[in-house]
Amino acid sequence: MEIKTTSKPRPLWMLYRNCRTISFFVVFVVSVLNCRGSSAQCLKGCYPEFVDLLPSLDTAEQFPSRSLNASSTCGDPPSEYDTSNFIQRATEICNASDPLFAHPVQFVQDSFTETVEILGQDYSNVKPNLTTWWQSENGKTNVTLTLSLQDEFLFQSMQVSFKSKKPLGMIVEARNTRNASTVEELWSPLQYFAKDCSLSFPGVPTKVDDQDLTIPFCQVLEESAADEQEQQLVLYNPSVQSGDFFSDEAVYRHYMLTDVRVVLVSPGDTAEGSDFFAVSDWEVKGQCSCFGHAAECTGENENVCQCAHNTQGVNCEECLPLYNNRPWRMGTPDQDNICEDCGCQGHASSCYYDAEKGYGVCENCTDNTEGDKCDQCRPFHYLSIEDTPERNTMGGVCRGRNCPLFLHW
Repeated sequence: MEIKTTSKPRPLWMLYRNCRTISFFVVFVVSVLNCRGSSAQCLKGCYPEFVDLLPSLDTAEQFPSRSLNASSTCGDPPSEYDTSNFIQRATEICNASDPLFAHPVQFVQDSFTETVEILGQDYSNVKPNLTTWWQSENGKTNVTLTLSLQDEFLFQSMQVSFKSKKPLGMIVEARNTRNASTVEELWSPLQYFAKDCSLSFPGVPTKVDDQDLTIPFCQVLEESAADEQEQQLVLYNPSVQSGDFFSDEAVYRHYMLTDVRVVLVSPGDTAEGSDFFAVSDWEVKGQCSCFGHAAECTGENENVCQCAHNTQGVNCEECLPLYNNRPWRMGTPDQDNICEDCGCQGHASSCYYDAEKGYGVCENCTDNTEGDKCDQCRPFHYLSIEDTPERNTMGGVCRGRNCPLFLHW
């Protein structure tokens, strides 16, 4: 559900958080200004817009292949829970069969959007809907919220808005089912969060590795003010943490995923009746993954790239058949890394890059031609420069010699 509102005066900490949330988009828009619009107009690396990969309740039918699941949800059977960790203290009922007291996982999708003006430009700022939330059963640990996308997307950021206290420990995990033989073994951590990293995740680094940006580390979950429910937020934005997000192919591929989940390890309140997880909204941002070679995507799941730079494939992951004169490379904010024409003179339908020769070699030359570039006539054929419809980029056509073998020279 998307509701546009106007900005209201806020405490400084909230303005700072909002700026952190949208600062990446300001930098990103400037860096790819030349390749907005159709993919055919991309002058450097091209990137589709970042969107919410978790569709809202109103548009869920638009993406039938995407799904959202929770490993634990309260209310079946009905149960009591203590809201002493909320702003108001009370005992409530969770009942999955009563819409007024149910807290299904779909309630993490109903955020609304307000407009924030920065330097005269309007930007959308997603706000959590604190009147609805998903809630786990009491006493559960290692509860998961999982978003399955079916197709590959590039993960950019997520924001989890807790209705309960922040958990003592939490892990953001991803998997890419396109790159594995078995599904379960693919889950790998992207980031750890804990109020005490050494206690919750011993042995996990507590700061980013400058030599390898794909190594996950543990980030401390700051305590929230008791009277500020809106501060129960966890923000994870690797696109800001990783300066080479769009320039380093290894980093880029690391954040390509088909599924992402949050593992809620331990509740933030361990008192009986209050030992549950509750999330009002979960925002997951990303884009269809095109390796810098497309600005738009289509298809039922909006994952098929409209490739530019002489590339092809769902993710623009390879060069067109006749454009392998140099190895495929991903586009970057500074370089388009366009695939080059092999120069087969119109006499071949494909070519391949030969590393030893350092250029593309044409395959299966036609029209009585041969050579790495199909630029020579086969033996016993000659180059005719007759002005015929068969004339080609060689300036003529190769015709067979109508003479005995011994007359060929």
